Amino acid sequence: MPPPPLPSFRRINTRTWPPTRESEDGLPAYYDDEADNTWPPTILVLEGQSIYSESSDTAPLFQLNRGLINPRRATTEVELERVKYGVRRSKPETPTMKKPRLRHVYNLKYMNRAPGGLDSLPSGSPHYHIQSTSRQTLGHIGLKRSRIRSSYSALSLDMSGRGDYGIPRFVKHARPCFQTQRKGDHQEWVDSEGKAIAIQEERDDQHKLLVTAELSSDSMITLVALWCCRVWEDSVDNVDKVGGGLDGGKSICLY
Repeated sequence: MPPPPLPSFRRINTRTWPPTRESEDGLPAYYDDEADNTWPPTILVLEGQSIYSESSDTAPLFQLNRGLINPRRATTEVELERVKYGVRRSKPETPTMKKPRLRHVYNLKYMNRAPGGLDSLPSGSPHYHIQSTSRQTLGHIGLKRSRIRSSYSALSLDMSGRGDYGIPRFVKHARPCFQTQRKGDHQEWVDSEGKAIAIQEERDDQHKLLVTAELSSDSMITLVALWCCRVWEDSVDNVDKVGGGLDGGKSICLY
């Protein structure tokens, strides 16, 4: 009997179904979506602290430890976790979903000033960056906004902390792993080759990422983290415009 269908963002690896061995923790071996290294096109929706696939009624794919919309004044770090699912067989003919697991993949970071709060950030350091906590990502990456303020480049970071208060700096001459550019009422994301891979939309307080290309797992996780940073930055900008800034009435200079 074939296994039951899983949500559209995962595909069964038929070579490992049905499981035939015990897992390392003593539980029956189960299907793990790490066996698939690509994610098909999908629409992701950010709702509160959860990120869902719009085409699926299942539990979230990613989880944040706090909301990105209207952040608190002192918020400088947000954790991003990937929600992992699996399938196991309690009986040969009845595959069941295993309890989801959370895997911490990134810390989203925001810095407006150098440590101490007296000096502005060096020009070679990002105000928003993502710090990897997993090997299943593209690493530590910062967002660099262009001078025309309508496009961004996602660049690798030097996290060694040498000089400039020990804060991250963009790697010199690094090639962007992703870039964005505003087109009408949305942002388009492209990969390192300039191929369009996603569209970022904000309508009626809804935040969506329309992934239009098949992506490797590490690229997808990194793209989601960077998208979250952009949502966070836009929210800070909006609060700044309405309320006079998050740092006691002073406007926030991002770049």
